[in-house]
Amino acid sequence: MTPQPVARVEEIPDGGSIRRVMDGRDIAIFRKGEEIFAIDARCPHRGGPLDNDLEQGYLTFCPWHGWSFDVRTGKSPDQPGRVFCYEVTVKDGTIHIGQGV
Repeated sequence: MTPQPVARVEEIPDGGSIRRVMDGRDIAIFRKGEEIFAIDARCPHRGGPLDNDLEQGYLTFCPWHGWSFDVRTGKSPDQPGRVFCYEVTVKDGTIHIGQGV
């Protein structure tokens, strides 16, 4: 996926997130201070929403069953599996999302 502009940094509160759809995929974009991260916005367990505020540092939690995911890696510290992460760049305050990793 070619990097695409999706939002301005100031649209996301520190510790918060927004959801965008790119190429038919729901993506949750998070801000932690000056850092920006992007992951799939659906929990692999049952598809619950992951575009929730960050807790305990870099973790987002699925409200349906409590699974947590580290937005830096997509890995769950307490469950098997992970969510897809996306390449993020910021240029002149605009967030660009690119290929997944």
